[in-house]
Amino acid sequence: MARHRAVTTSAPHRHAHVLRDGAESLAAAAELAAQRHQAALDRLRTSGLLAITVPAVHGGADVGSAVAGEVVDLLAAADRGLAGHLRGHLAHVDALRRWGSTAQQVFFFAEVLAGSRFGGRSRDLGTGPATARLSADGPCRYRLDGTVRGDGSIWLADWIAVPARGDDGGIHLAYVSAGSPGVDVLGRWQGTDRRGRAGVTVRLRDVLVPGGQVIPNDPAPHRSGAPRPAVRCSAPYRRDREK
Repeated sequence: MARHRAVTTSAPHRHAHVLRDGAESLAAAAELAAQRHQAALDRLRTSGLLAITVPAVHGGADVGSAVAGEVVDLLAAADRGLAGHLRGHLAHVDALRRWGSTAQQVFFFAEVLAGSRFGGRSRDLGTGPATARLSADGPCRYRLDGTVRGDGSIWLADWIAVPARGDDGGIHLAYVSAGSPGVDVLGRWQGTDRRGRAGVTVRLRDVLVPGGQVIPNDPAPHRSGAPRPAVRCSAPYRRDREK
């Protein structure tokens, strides 16, 4: 049966546990894997596992890819759907580690430590076809329009990652609050088992996106001379990786 999620969402939980290292991360994963699917999905937000790859300087456990892989594999042995949710989320944390400005990392990693989840396309972020359009709407303001498809993790996401083509012709990555006006999440659940299978469509209609929530993510040179998203945005989202 088709499902439609309201455009409002509750505020992120502010009592997520903070894990200190790889050993605690693996122990938390083992505990989560023993729970029933829906209970485990609910517990994922407060378990601390969402923040295991957040850098230590930002308060995370800062585990390496090997430990993160062990955590995902441990969950997958019991619940592939749950493991898929965490794997996709961690891909976005990694994108912010690699491409986010210092200010963006400060903001979004604090969100993750508090229990916020990322959803959206988690492979080849910012590359490949983009079916959404990011248009300038004043200094450090953009409007997002279009339709994107994703997996079931979007239903539970607080932030949705949307690859979008900008005025400069490049493909950029916009992080949109799931509760933003103009964001509609629709999907057809194929099952509610531990695989958590679902197909999801996100419709975006004139969604306001502050420039600090956009990561320029296309290495191609400017083709139009238009300014790149977020380059001149002021604090707390100043774009500083171009320096």
